[in-house]
Amino acid sequence: MTPPNATDAVLDRPVLGQIAVKPRTEARQRVSTAKVPLPYWAYLCGKSRIHPSVCQPLKVAVDRIGSAILIILASPLILATALAVKLSSEGPVLFRQVRMGQNGRKFVMYKFRTMFDGAEKYREHLEQHNEAGSILFKIRHDPRITDVGRIMRRTSLDELPQLFNVLMGDMSLVGPRPPVPSEVQKYTPKMLHRLSVMPGMTGLWQVSGRSEIPQHRSFALDIWYAERWSFVLDVMILLNTVKAVISRRGAC
Repeated sequence: MTPPNATDAVLDRPVLGQIAVKPRTEARQRVSTAKVPLPYWAYLCGKSRIHPSVCQPLKVAVDRIGSAILIILASPLILATALAVKLSSEGPVLFRQVRMGQNGRKFVMYKFRTMFDGAEKYREHLEQHNEAGSILFKIRHDPRITDVGRIMRRTSLDELPQLFNVLMGDMSLVGPRPPVPSEVQKYTPKMLHRLSVMPGMTGLWQVSGRSEIPQHRSFALDIWYAERWSFVLDVMILLNTVKAVISRRGAC
C-alpha cells in the first residue's frame, strides 16, 4: 500500500485549521510549496503499536543508559567544543534557557553558546527578519552567531550538553523540541498535544528536513509523533538522525 503524502497523513484540513495561526488561505499556499512526503518508515511505525506499559519502560531505559554511554564516548568532543567556545568569544561556555517539558513542566535546557554574549537582548531588533513564522524565531544568517557557533550548529555539536538533560530526566533522546514559555502562550489547543510527550534532542521533523520544514508543518509532524508514538518509531528516528547529521540537511 502506498503511504500517504504529508498533507494527507499530517496536514489534513481539521488539523491544519487548528494549528494554523495565520489565515488558512496563506497556510494552504505554504503547504502547496512544501509537500515533503511523510517517511514511509514513519508511516509503518505509526501503524504498528505496542502497549505503552511495554514501550514506556524501554524508552526510559534507553534514554538513561544511552545518554550516559554517549556522554562517556563523546567526552573528548564535549571538552574540545567547550574549549573552542571559550577561546573564540567572551562569555559563558553554556547557554541556559528555560523550556517547557512534558505536560508543561519547566526546566533549564543546556546548549553550547553559539552567539555572542547577551545576544538575546538584540532579538527584538531582528523580529522583522524572522523566517520561521509567527511562533518560532529563526534567521538563516543570524548576525548574532559567532564563527565557531555557526560550525557547531551545522554539525549539531551545540546540542551535546542536552545529553545531561536526558540523563536527568528532563528530556528524551527522541521527541518534539522543547519550546520556550513565550511560544507556548501562542499555541492553539491542537498545538498543546506536543507537550503530551517528553521533549527530545531529535524528532520526526529534524529527520525530515529541519530548517527546510515550514513552521506549520513542523508542528504537524510533532503532533503526529505525539499521537502515534511507539518505541519502534523512536528507534527509526534515532537511526535516521545519524544520517541527517552526517548529511547536514536543513542545518543552519
